[in-house]
Amino acid sequence: MGCYNSQENTGENRCKKELSLLRRVVLTPPSAIFTGLDELGAAQTFDEWLESGIHAALPANRFYPMPTIESVEDKSSDNVEATTGYGTSYVINEGSIAFTQTFLRDYCLSKKLLSFNGQEWRVIIFDNTNQAQVITTSAGQMGELATIWASQPRPNTESEFGFPKIQYSFVNPNEHKNREVIDTDLNYMDIKGLENVVMNIATVTTNLVITFLTECGNQDITSELALLSGETTAWLGDTAGVIAALTTAPTYASGKFTVTVASVTQDKISIADPSILYGLGVANKEQPDYTTVP
Repeated sequence: MGCYNSQENTGENRCKKELSLLRRVVLTPPSAIFTGLDELGAAQTFDEWLESGIHAALPANRFYPMPTIESVEDKSSDNVEATTGYGTSYVINEGSIAFTQTFLRDYCLSKKLLSFNGQEWRVIIFDNTNQAQVITTSAGQMGELATIWASQPRPNTESEFGFPKIQYSFVNPNEHKNREVIDTDLNYMDIKGLENVVMNIATVTTNLVITFLTECGNQDITSELALLSGETTAWLGDTAGVIAALTTAPTYASGKFTVTVASVTQDKISIADPSILYGLGVANKEQPDYTTVP
């Protein structure tokens, strides 16, 4: 009886789906899997799963969109071959898949991206037509496991602009064989990571006046959080490590939040975690540190 390996039929697909120009990568924790159901068992779309992950309460569970891709360089290795004494070559080890992206210079972001270096994350790739490349398994869909390395930009010269880079080196060639390209309703330009915000508090007569600035650049973005006006679940207080919601939520008007001094008894205050803010209509914001009440 001869040897026989199972083969697949080779008819070409009538709709040839493949990624086009790569424009965005989203990193997810290795354990993150899209199953079509949320944590409570309710139906969930891929797009909803992605946005929920970006706004996860805990950083360890969070999804991290990388900056928009400006160019791509293939860093994949070739297959390893062995040659017999008669000159016949055999593939003895598959090459690995890797690529490097460049992105626009941003020293604040470049420094933050260094925190991912040497770590393994799952990588979901979006192209310019908003298709996503995922890995499909019996458990669901997920990104492909890769190690990450971000590099600072080289100096600009008279003829060349130095771009910062991120390299994605995929860990398991067998995972890449299970890749699938899916359609999404997302716009890759709208897939953004969380922005760190800084709360400023000033005392004006009997009121606390609260404004918010970007962590880098000190731009006033208070109006972008206006939907938190009067929402007690959006405001937290800290006294000696005891965290509780403010009993009276600040209200927004004319570019600032106000609340009476007498109504805030905690030593420090903050806005709630990104999952709470997202549920209230405020996306892509996190306040990493509490602000002391004057």
